[in-house]
Amino acid sequence: MINFAKKIGVYGLIYLYILSVQSISFANAESISQNALPTNGIVKSGSVKISQSSNTMNVNQSSNNAIISWNKFNIGSKATVNFNQPSSSSSTLNRVRASDPSRIYGKLNANGNIYFINPNGVLVGKSGSINVGGFVASTMNMANNDFNNQNYNFSSSSKSSIINYGNINSNYVALLSSDIKNYGSITATSGSAAIVSGDNAKLSLSSNGKLNIKVSESKLANLIANEGTIKSENGQVLIKSSAAKSLVDATIKGPSAKKKLVSVNGVLKLVSNTGEIKANSVKIDAGQNGMVSNSGSIDVSSKNSNGGNIEVTGKEISINSGSKLLATGKTGGGDVLIGGDWKGSGDLLQSTYTTVEKNTLIDASSTSTGDGGKIVIWSDIKNSKSKTSANGTLLAYAVDGDGGKIETSGSTVDTTGIKVNAGSKKGKGGLWLIDPYDYIIGKTQAASISTVLNSGTSVTILTSGNNTSYGSQGDADGNGDITVNSSISSSGTATLTLTAARDLTISSGAKILDSGTGALSVALNSARNMTISGTVNVEGSVALKTTSYQTSVNSTTSLSYTGAVQNYTVPSGISSITVSGYGAAGGSSKKTNGTVMSGGKGGFLKATVNVTAGETLKVYVGGVGTNGTGMPGASNVDSRAPGGFNGGGKGGYDTSGQTRNGAGGGGATDIRSGGTELSDRIFVAGGGGGAGGGGWTNVTWLGGDGGGTTGAEGGCVGTSYCDGGNGGTQSAGGAANTTFNATSGALGVGGNASYGNFWGDGGGGGGYYGGGGGSSTVVHGRGYAAGGGGGSSWTSGTIATNTRGHSSATGNGSLTIVASGTSTTAGDLTIGSGGITAGGGLTVSTDGDLSIDSNITASTLSVDGNIDLNSSTLNNSGSSNVTLSGVISGAGNLTHSGSGTLTLSGTNTYTGDTRITDGTLSVSGSLASGTDVIVGGNGTYNVAATDTVNSISGAGNIVLASNLTAGSTTNTIFSGILSGSGAFAKAGTGTLILTGANTFTGSLNIAAGTLTIGGTGSLGANNSNSYSGTIAISANSYLNYTSTTTPQSLTGSILLGIPMLASGTAGAITAGTARHSISSAGGKTTITYTVPVKTPPKAEKVAPKIRKQIKKEVRKETRKLKKQLRKEVRQAKKGNNQGNLIANVGGNLSLTPKAMAKFSSIKVRANSAGIKANFKPLGGTKMASIKPANFKVNNSGLSIKPFKAVNFSKGGINFKIPEKNIEVPQADTKVSFGLKLKSGADLPGWVKFDSNTLQISGTPPEGFSGSLELDLVATAEDGTQKTQDIKFNIN
Repeated sequence: MINFAKKIGVYGLIYLYILSVQSISFANAESISQNALPTNGIVKSGSVKISQSSNTMNVNQSSNNAIISWNKFNIGSKATVNFNQPSSSSSTLNRVRASDPSRIYGKLNANGNIYFINPNGVLVGKSGSINVGGFVASTMNMANNDFNNQNYNFSSSSKSSIINYGNINSNYVALLSSDIKNYGSITATSGSAAIVSGDNAKLSLSSNGKLNIKVSESKLANLIANEGTIKSENGQVLIKSSAAKSLVDATIKGPSAKKKLVSVNGVLKLVSNTGEIKANSVKIDAGQNGMVSNSGSIDVSSKNSNGGNIEVTGKEISINSGSKLLATGKTGGGDVLIGGDWKGSGDLLQSTYTTVEKNTLIDASSTSTGDGGKIVIWSDIKNSKSKTSANGTLLAYAVDGDGGKIETSGSTVDTTGIKVNAGSKKGKGGLWLIDPYDYIIGKTQAASISTVLNSGTSVTILTSGNNTSYGSQGDADGNGDITVNSSISSSGTATLTLTAARDLTISSGAKILDSGTGALSVALNSARNMTISGTVNVEGSVALKTTSYQTSVNSTTSLSYTGAVQNYTVPSGISSITVSGYGAAGGSSKKTNGTVMSGGKGGFLKATVNVTAGETLKVYVGGVGTNGTGMPGASNVDSRAPGGFNGGGKGGYDTSGQTRNGAGGGGATDIRSGGTELSDRIFVAGGGGGAGGGGWTNVTWLGGDGGGTTGAEGGCVGTSYCDGGNGGTQSAGGAANTTFNATSGALGVGGNASYGNFWGDGGGGGGYYGGGGGSSTVVHGRGYAAGGGGGSSWTSGTIATNTRGHSSATGNGSLTIVASGTSTTAGDLTIGSGGITAGGGLTVSTDGDLSIDSNITASTLSVDGNIDLNSSTLNNSGSSNVTLSGVISGAGNLTHSGSGTLTLSGTNTYTGDTRITDGTLSVSGSLASGTDVIVGGNGTYNVAATDTVNSISGAGNIVLASNLTAGSTTNTIFSGILSGSGAFAKAGTGTLILTGANTFTGSLNIAAGTLTIGGTGSLGANNSNSYSGTIAISANSYLNYTSTTTPQSLTGSILLGIPMLASGTAGAITAGTARHSISSAGGKTTITYTVPVKTPPKAEKVAPKIRKQIKKEVRKETRKLKKQLRKEVRQAKKGNNQGNLIANVGGNLSLTPKAMAKFSSIKVRANSAGIKANFKPLGGTKMASIKPANFKVNNSGLSIKPFKAVNFSKGGINFKIPEKNIEVPQADTKVSFGLKLKSGADLPGWVKFDSNTLQISGTPPEGFSGSLELDLVATAEDGTQKTQDIKFNIN
């Protein structure tokens, strides 16, 4: 039961249920007079009196319900029919007996409810007017009892029509017919109205005034067409059509006239609106087989409250050019759902084809307060054939609230001509969501996205994966990829989110940029791989995330016998495989009479075993044993019949010269994991035993079957003179009678048969444990051959089937592996040559690896995986504290330039430079031994865990919270400070020079090369310049002093290495210059530097020096005097003299004693040549000491006339500023010009300005659309400035 109505008397409701298209023709019906009235009314039920006066008929009803049967029911254009009923709840059913349709050209009035049934149709003419309490008109029939019992069940196969050209006004309306067309006006004033067309319909009216309607799928051709006006002043309009599949098929195959009703997609057009529909809510439904076509207007807007709701559903929907769907509201936008709900949620019928053409308007904006509404243009994304084409204008704008949300989604999405705005004037911008399988952003798409971002509307593109794990049927054309081929720019504050179900690619040359004062944030997500070959440069934040991509794995691999080991690689994501294997059969032999003795059949095993994805399994497919014929007279062991590949035992031989040789056993079929040893087996199907070669016709010596938990015993039936080999078990090989050299089976190997006897016996089959070899028990003349035992089957997994002696295992073995499951591929992230700059910080999360091929700068940085720098630089420039826990690798550089702390907790391997220009780099993991650490003056390198680097340099601080080793073969200088309690080790043959006042207290180890304490440096920068740590100096290494800080002492233990070779030298502390000396006493080593003493100059050189000193003193005194004079001038303002100083045109402004007085103002006339030209400072004073800001310059004659907005196409700007717009006070006034953004920022790189010719030119970047607002700044030579804005509109 469908219930859309609201309470009668408060809300109106219009239902349009459409199930038919063919309309009758009223042309053949007889004409009626202007005064025509209904004829021959017969009261069938109730109390009714009918009276007529001229052209007016009164039907007076005294019972609450009544039924009247009329011969004809027509009302002429000048006639009136009045139903006078006891109350507004009274009802009258009117039936028409004649075969003509009813025509209402005049007035039909009633204070109650009128039910009207005419199977031949109803026509309301242009002059027709129906004003009743409730109105139901139908070409379907209804039983009288149903009416009296209020069971309004309608059914009919009538193809007649209800057509309205007039005005129908009622609390509620119900029109039921096989064809309905409205060219006039239908208004539901306070109740509910339903227009129903179909084979069967059930209508019920509840006590609170709600109309409930249920309609079955129609087998009649059907269409509803509205070219007039349908209004529900306070309620809802519902248009519903439902056609049976058989009707659609019949129409497609029918005559050409009917085929016109079928779309190019094979969908039957059921609903057509070219008129106006206005209500609080509109629902149009063409059913799962029908099409909706709209070219008119649908309006659910509200001037006082929230906008209403519009729902349009069907298999195909076409919102044609010129359509308007309006759901605006003063306090909030409404909802417009075309083809489905947000992301396909809810139970709303989802379309297959949805089109919104150009020149359409769908508006769900908020016009005052409140948030923007919701617009969804949808087709079923799980249907690979679905397509959404959205090319109109979609608005969900807000004024004093947040922007709304807009979605355009489907299996395939086309947004070529779309215009979207879900921004907000005062609140947060809204969202545009695009959800196809694949999405490629070319020039057109990039331009649309840029325009939307400029409005402050965020854009989200979310693809769906083409596999069942992501909801599809696995038959879509796309894979869930997003590719950005063209540049996207934004001048607004918004977020661009790209989320790919599989791979995301930003192609080389494509850029995502800020182009104005707004801050664009970017979130890029992919389930598998992300490749950024283009550029991302935004003021907002950048978040990059790759997860893991799941695909279904269903593979079957069959392996046959080759006689060699074969490989099988377990697919990704597979943790177990199902294996079906056959062991090989044993060889056959013959009796002397030619009867064939068959070898034992191989076993069959089916099991599921656990494996590791990516591992290579070794597969051994067993070979059939060699037959025991064709080798007479064998006389040595090597001539016996060989066993089959992979464990088959050898057959016996006959020394009598007769063809009675035994056959070899069959080989097992197995899989080995982790190696090639028998202990590595995880699956074994046992081989069959070989047959014996005998001569007695009444004795059977078949080989034992392999397989099962225990292989079968070899045959020796009919005599006690032979002993067949036993089958292998789960714990031991099959036993053999060893009288004539037969051997028992063993792990993986069948036993060999006896030899040297009169008859040849069969070899044992291979298996988990092999079967024993067959053996005769009597000497020549009375020998009998025996078959070998079968090998056993076994698995480490779960057994499904374990058959001994399978009927199909009569030859070589075979194996089938089925891998079924879900493969998970970790998504890798590659940042290519374009690079990333994120003013708001960079966050990286990846299940795979992060590879960087270009420089990255971010104010904050968060990476939860490994980083491959390649040859690029990663720069953390923010003030926040950041921890990178993954491994940083590659040949690139790491720079920390922010004031916060960057912590590295991984075991890093990158070999580029590590630069710390500001803040702190704390390493709790480790750096690579090949990195050079450069610590800037404002930087700190905190060694939080023992580490080794190639070198240290710079002027910052190194805190040895733990031990540090620095060893380079080149010479480096570190002028900063080593502090902390950790130890420092010098490695490498180069020289490290420390020139800072170091304070670390740990030990010092010079393992190689030279450590020099130079400049003013020291090891122990304390009051006594004493270092108390232990010093170890290896052979051929040195602690060298050239520092001028003196004295310095070493009070700890000093360990000096001794060379192993005579050519080497012992470790030593050395004096680097002749002025340095080293002494040791009392466990203390002192390094002293002798400061050089200046010798007096010779007498003959004294006089020149005195003269030089005199000149120096004169200059010094002169500077003092000048400084004092300037000071007195400034202080003169505090005196009592007041006055003005005016420099006339062309005159000179001179600093005279008069200027020592305090002036109220100093003015330079506007038409003067300028400050510098007119101002003559006091002798000895430089112009630079006079600041123009101290003077008021009056040049009011300079002005710039306003410019009109200039429009340009995407081809670019080429505009010359008209000179007539520039007005100067006089012709020779010099004016310079500059151009900047209206915000005050510098011009973007693509805008060029020639200040001499006043030419503005430039070509905007791809995707740029909107306005460019600039300020022209004119500066006169006297410093006066005038500014005028210029606006360029670029479409």
